[in-house]
Amino acid sequence: MLNQDLSRYVELQHTVGFKFRVQHTLLRSFVTFAERHGDRHIEVTRVLEWATLAPPHSSAATGW
Repeated sequence: MLNQDLSRYVELQHTVGFKFRVQHTLLRSFVTFAERHGDRHIEVTRVLEWATLAPPHSSAATGW
């Protein structure tokens, strides 16, 4: 379910002109993590858990 939602969201971002490469990569990582835990919806607690486990990204790598 989350994977399908992500695909639709990324497609929408591309449709309106965004490249959305880095964001897509990060969101895909989160969705994979959440689905491994059996999540069907985004939960704040899961987002926080994932964010604390994810390696830090430098602003040079992400462009942020």
